[in-house]
Amino acid sequence: MAKRAGLFESDKSDDYCSITIETFNWESWIEHELKKRLACAIFAHDIAGCIFEGKPPSLSPLQLHVELPSYESSWEAKSAEECLKRLQSTSAQPLMSTAVRQIRRANINELPAFEASRFGMFTILKGKLLISLIMMLYKY
Repeated sequence: MAKRAGLFESDKSDDYCSITIETFNWESWIEHELKKRLACAIFAHDIAGCIFEGKPPSLSPLQLHVELPSYESSWEAKSAEECLKRLQSTSAQPLMSTAVRQIRRANINELPAFEASRFGMFTILKGKLLISLIMMLYKY
């Protein structure tokens, strides 16, 4: 149902450094951020089903073209001004699919350089875990 609703499709993110408080639509940002957080939560629950119930995965992290959630400080901001200020002071979040591919291809000594929020990193690690589990299953 989430796939049909387009929850896992990428929306173009704004360049927050070029936005002023007059042009920042906080309600729209909240809606966009909630969509990203829901997509990551659904993915995490799907992985939990794989791990704890032995179900096959419904979602592939390589096909989730949604940005990772923004930093918690932006999400927990109490005003539009505070949210925008925090968005402007942090880097843009990578797509889930891109981040998992980068980690998957990297050597242990050459991990990719990107920043992610706590929730975003948690989601990436779940994706990496799923790929590792699938690869182990196909080897046997």
